[in-house]
Amino acid sequence: MVNPNICRWLMFGLLIVGLIIAVIGMLVFGLEPLSPLFLLGAAIGGGGILFGLVTLRCPHCRRLLPFRGVFTPYCPHCGQKIE
Repeated sequence: MVNPNICRWLMFGLLIVGLIIAVIGMLVFGLEPLSPLFLLGAAIGGGGILFGLVTLRCPHCRRLLPFRGVFTPYCPHCGQKIE
């Protein structure tokens, strides 16, 4: 069983890496036309959000956990402890 709190950190990491790559692409190449580096960063950030939607679930009731915060000790839906 994968800990959703670890998955949350991975999701945040993907979002930050994607944002950094997109900003570097925007600063180096500009936005007219969209640079491949900017699109790569946006795709990595979008992949981080999709990763979060798939993996940030309670291991007991399988409902989606909130994205906010860095640690969720208990499921807000079923009240079970998340290990």
